[in-house]
Amino acid sequence: MRIGLNRRVIAIAASTLVLVGVGCSSPPPPKLVALEMIQTLDDPAMGSAAVSSQVVACMTAKVEAMTEEYVAAVAASPDQLTVDAFSAELAQCLAADSWVGALFGSLTALSIGLSDLFGRHVVNRRGPVIASVVVQAVSILASAITLAFVSSELIGVDLLIGLVSGLGLGVGLWGYLSGLGVSSSAVVSPIVATMSAVFPFGYAVLRGADASAAALLGALVALLGLILVSFGGGPLANIVAGVRWSVISGLGYGVGLSAIMEASEASGAWPAVTQRAAALGLMLIVAARSAEGFALLGVRAAGLAAGVFAGSSTIFYLFGVQADPTPAVVTASMFPAVSVVVGRVAFRDSVSRLQVIGIAVVLAGVSAVVAL
Repeated sequence: MRIGLNRRVIAIAASTLVLVGVGCSSPPPPKLVALEMIQTLDDPAMGSAAVSSQVVACMTAKVEAMTEEYVAAVAASPDQLTVDAFSAELAQCLAADSWVGALFGSLTALSIGLSDLFGRHVVNRRGPVIASVVVQAVSILASAITLAFVSSELIGVDLLIGLVSGLGLGVGLWGYLSGLGVSSSAVVSPIVATMSAVFPFGYAVLRGADASAAALLGALVALLGLILVSFGGGPLANIVAGVRWSVISGLGYGVGLSAIMEASEASGAWPAVTQRAAALGLMLIVAARSAEGFALLGVRAAGLAAGVFAGSSTIFYLFGVQADPTPAVVTASMFPAVSVVVGRVAFRDSVSRLQVIGIAVVLAGVSAVVAL
């Protein structure tokens, strides 16, 4: 995960502290230097090595609790073991990012599953296209409400990132619905679920997120579980057309879920708002070409609930990838398994033995990623 890279950054900072302490005739107080260095660790200019504001606060509290004499002794020490001990103490704060990323990723998967729960009521009464429009419209409002509770700055680049992400999600949803229209979920779901997990995970690693061999193995195990969950859902039908739409959908979701990682923490919930707005725009275009009517009588409550959970999933995913993208992406990709459980409990969907095995495999893989 990203922890390894950040630990190296902290070690370099600690070594710099030593150089300041021994290389200046009138050096500033070492404790002050350490605190100022920590404040730079969440600078977006550091790219993938940047830590969250929570980690900065944790490190700041640790250093502030140290005595001036101790920090001065570290700065003046020629012993590398002393410097390493100082770095290791600060690096303890990095573990929080991993668990925060996993927590928000899990909340993302749960929110998607609950959105599916209420969304199916709308689909069954008004069709999938209108259901998607309602969910996207309400999710914009849900994301906008979050702005009142989360510190969010209007940053042009991040708003654009949200739009790009939303266009990707809109294409993903359009492709998914189109695939289900010409083929079966047994063809569409495995491909979409796989690409939706692999693309963001690979992008997170390419942009610098550290992933140990054990964590990569855990991600592959979770991916295998997703395929088992999806393939266990029904008979194959019209494979060629289904695969074509599935690839379009998977690419859309992959781009959408990857692009949002570039949004800065300072922008808060704004990228989520523009993401959902762009997705709504695309779905309105699809809806205009659809034969489905816009009447919402009897499904307003379900549509509202589905939209709120959809908006929440975007917020949770955004916060998760900002904390630590590797566990956030992998745990968020559990949503097909959550949807299967929701379908079984709420709609008495048949669940095959293969799907049960797949859910267990997903949980094992996710546990490995989070723990390692």
